[in-house]
Amino acid sequence: MPEIVDQLANARMLALTGEFQEALSIISQILEIDPSNIEALRLRGNAIELSALGEMSPGPIEDRSRDLDLALESYEAILRIVPEDTLAMKDLADHYSRFRDKNHALKLYSQLIGVLQKQETRGLDVREELREAIEDSESLKQEIF
Repeated sequence: MPEIVDQLANARMLALTGEFQEALSIISQILEIDPSNIEALRLRGNAIELSALGEMSPGPIEDRSRDLDLALESYEAILRIVPEDTLAMKDLADHYSRFRDKNHALKLYSQLIGVLQKQETRGLDVREELREAIEDSESLKQEIF
């Protein structure tokens, strides 16, 4: 297990320095061993999106759609494993907001806010996450309407 932790740390550093293909290669190796590794799934989705955002141009996004589908699948896989994983819920809402259907993103932000409010009533300190989700939702509403 420590080896996977080290590999994830290495992949995260590679992604943050823009070496997305190298990061994704390591992440793929981890997911071959452990397809339900939540951190690897999250990092795969995030690395793909960072790469896509870095390559954004005025032209069509179709060239990256297969990769973006994999990012989407990564967040959805996390939520199948842990349905109320708020980081995955936020990543999924952000994904829809940036790359897909903004109206669906609003629904996802609303679900995220509901889960965070429920966690807050249980005594968990989620104020910052809740504030950010509400701000993202309000900002998207202004963009749409």
